[in-house]
Amino acid sequence: MRLLVVAGLTPPMSKRLRGEVKRSGMLRSGWVLETIDSKNQRMHSITSEQGMDAMRMASASENAHIIGVSTEAGQARQRLSSLIRSFFRFRWLDNRLLESLNSNAREFISSLNKVLEEEEYWAENIKPTGVADALILPKQSFRTRAPHSNLWEECEAYGNRAIAAAFVRHLEAFRQAYNKRSMGEGNKFVHWWTDDDDLVFKHRGAPHGIAPFPRDWKYSMKLAAGFHYDVQSGKNRPYGVIDSSGETHRRAGDKHVNLDAHGYVRGSSS
Repeated sequence: MRLLVVAGLTPPMSKRLRGEVKRSGMLRSGWVLETIDSKNQRMHSITSEQGMDAMRMASASENAHIIGVSTEAGQARQRLSSLIRSFFRFRWLDNRLLESLNSNAREFISSLNKVLEEEEYWAENIKPTGVADALILPKQSFRTRAPHSNLWEECEAYGNRAIAAAFVRHLEAFRQAYNKRSMGEGNKFVHWWTDDDDLVFKHRGAPHGIAPFPRDWKYSMKLAAGFHYDVQSGKNRPYGVIDSSGETHRRAGDKHVNLDAHGYVRGSSS
């Protein structure tokens, strides 16, 4: 089952949606609805605290999608989106649909089902399925050039099936550009992600430095406890790697840095 978390509807409209979904059975097959109501009786909105609640609710399923509803100004929406979107699949509801929820709840659910159809495409074709996937790489730390530098932002986009289909092709082009073969232990070839600064991101090291919630999730995929990259120079020369805060960590060529999937330095780096 897929979990849909709708966060931000006013309590009366949230109640109306839940009631109509239960009565009509119209929600797209395979989906379960959960809601988080706005704290404002008259305005659709989500606080940062409720954004964390939505992610905790979503963590009950590895097939969770969060839809936010807000009629607040763009800055508030941007803050909330930034809080969630790299951890769990997130999109804003088109506010034009709210009028139909008020006047014709079944029409609203029909429109919502079209959104869920698009979300299924994202889950089946774009969502990462393992730590070897490109989207698990920390975007702040893995240095790329156009057209690949927008990979993660494109993953988070929504609302256009054609763009989503084009992104699937972009993922393959990214893999061909950055998943490079090198000699591993026992004279066996292995593939590691290697960025434009010749930094190698190895994802098979022993787990340690457990990341706190929600950093143990990436795009609605639960990461193994202690997962991180061992980042090192592919040329055995001094290097620097940028973390999530923008700080550059400099190391000698034979040393490495432990980074989690969101670019936070974890555990001991040597």
